[in-house]
Amino acid sequence: MSSHRIFLLALILSVAPWGCASDHIAVTIEPQPDGSISRTIRLSRTDGHGGEEAPSDLVVKAAEAHYKKRLKQPDKAVAFQGTFRSVPGDIAFGGDTNHGALTEWTSSLGKVSYYRERRPGRIDHYTLFTEMSVLMDQVTSVAATVARDQ
Repeated sequence: MSSHRIFLLALILSVAPWGCASDHIAVTIEPQPDGSISRTIRLSRTDGHGGEEAPSDLVVKAAEAHYKKRLKQPDKAVAFQGTFRSVPGDIAFGGDTNHGALTEWTSSLGKVSYYRERRPGRIDHYTLFTEMSVLMDQVTSVAATVARDQ
């Protein structure tokens, strides 16, 4: 085995068991007859090995400020429920919050509703793609070099 392959194998084996913790947010909405929205938000976090743990305090505090009712959960997740006329800024990330609305149209055929919500964070996909393409070029170059050496 060449030194490149041994190094790559050692790197993969050292990083593999770490896993990544990540926050999970589940939102359920129910339009009400008066035009308001009944909204339930469930917050949890995975530890990177498939186990569920309590969400971070930062995520809970951002949501808790908008809800009056905290729901009991059988696990470590945290859930809130409330009624709103517009989407509350209950999900915060990097100084930005979520935005959205529920729009209803009524006609002689009945009623149709359209719900939309934009999560907080970066939405400039072109710049993100450009940054990732530079990284992918580097990875491809390293892979090609290793392949040529073999």
